[in-house]
Amino acid sequence: MPSLVMKTGAEPGREFLLPAEGAEVKIGRLPGLWITLVDAKVSREHCRLFRQSTGWVVEDLGSRNGTYVNTQRIKKRLLQPKDRLRVGQTEFDYGNESAPPGPGDVLPTLRSTRKK
Repeated sequence: MPSLVMKTGAEPGREFLLPAEGAEVKIGRLPGLWITLVDAKVSREHCRLFRQSTGWVVEDLGSRNGTYVNTQRIKKRLLQPKDRLRVGQTEFDYGNESAPPGPGDVLPTLRSTRKK
């Protein structure tokens, strides 16, 4: 499953799994966004990621300080495995695969939590 892994910033090593279905996610300073960053160089709604048939695309939302992929300032770009995304002072690595969830990572279904 595609993900972003935080390399620099508040929580290095933290993995953010991108949604399986065609959703849009945003990164910025506003509480309630998919990833909220406490960083003066990050706009309230800094960038968005959305799925196309060819893969995940990152798009800058008119931020003052820009969105970067592999040191290049971008407006919109299709992400490739191992791309480095920078938003403010936080960097993420984009990956197409994650380790499959282990038994402890899977949430129980409603059926398995009901008492008989």
